[in-house]
Amino acid sequence: MPNKPPDVSAGHLQVIAHAGPMWAQLNAEGWARTYVVADPKNGEAILIDPVHGNENHDVEWLEHHGLSCTMLVNTHTHADHITSSFVLAESLGVDYVMHEATSVPKANRLVSDGDLLSAGDVSLRVMHTPGHTLDSMTLVGHGLLITGDFLFGGPGGVGRDDLPGGDLGAHWNSISHLKDLDPSLLVLSGHEPPGAPIWTLGETLQMSAPLRCSTFDEYEAWQRDEWVRLGKVSKID
Repeated sequence: MPNKPPDVSAGHLQVIAHAGPMWAQLNAEGWARTYVVADPKNGEAILIDPVHGNENHDVEWLEHHGLSCTMLVNTHTHADHITSSFVLAESLGVDYVMHEATSVPKANRLVSDGDLLSAGDVSLRVMHTPGHTLDSMTLVGHGLLITGDFLFGGPGGVGRDDLPGGDLGAHWNSISHLKDLDPSLLVLSGHEPPGAPIWTLGETLQMSAPLRCSTFDEYEAWQRDEWVRLGKVSKID
């Protein structure tokens, strides 16, 4: 059985320090999650997957903790909420970062697999993990695996592949690279129920139904069942 997960939830706005660099999950309501990874020593922070409508809250949070945003990062093109990266990048005068496969015109810094995103002593490595979307990327560093909708923690599964840009085969291939990563990494996904715990990658590999699939056909069947269960995405229009 998996160990009890860390007591971190969207409702607690808890700041976690890892021997210098720190991270936090900002928004306390809704399923969409926004993360900050920062170097508090020099006050530089990376804001990841901010949500439109939360701009003032996110900036005030950073200021309260003595941090300034040095870049906005979207893990992928979001079909189920509107990002605030384009607004904040303009108002703060910082880069809007996405994977080079994106078609988002406002993203002015495009990265590729293996690139590093740095702020002070914080450094996150880019992994291109297409499948949920073509431009999906996962960020790895400082004990964290920031996955967007490529992977959810614990029993949560993975993002659906029937939305624009989705590719079942690409997602299946991306999943295969998880075995090469440290199982102690904390999975920080783009969507979780309010109050959901944070699981490690090792625990997620044990608990996740699509990650336990042994063939592509099994994975495709799991995805198609999810499409029926979840129904239409309300924001897609």
